[in-house]
Amino acid sequence: MTTTSQPRLSELVASATKDVQTLIRGEIQLAKAEVTGAVKTAGTGIGLAVSALEVVLFAVLLFAFALAFGIDEALNWPLWSGFAIVGLLLVILAAVLGLLGLRKAKQVRGPEQTMLEANKTMEALADRSGKGYEAGLVDRDL
Repeated sequence: MTTTSQPRLSELVASATKDVQTLIRGEIQLAKAEVTGAVKTAGTGIGLAVSALEVVLFAVLLFAFALAFGIDEALNWPLWSGFAIVGLLLVILAAVLGLLGLRKAKQVRGPEQTMLEANKTMEALADRSGKGYEAGLVDRDL
């Protein structure tokens, strides 16, 4: 009588637990990698937006001076008009920087690959009737 060596239930549970832990650790590493890139892009967008705010503050200061002085000396215009023109140019610069910051901030994406892999894992674990094959997590040749 020949006996085939079957793994014990405890060995199978330990192996499955180890495999699930490895899978989850891999998904966490993937999420970290994706989020790091998104945070860098968001940081650039926030930096540009803060720059736009600084320029607007300088423009407000120049508009205040425009009310007081102007360019009466240079072009014989009212005193306030020269500083008003400079302030307007700074507001235009702030608008351009703000739009660039907004465009950069809109490029931030969530961890798409991680979500896809997590959904595949949930599908495979939720259905014990072979959906691991359909989700692409298990090789049919095994």
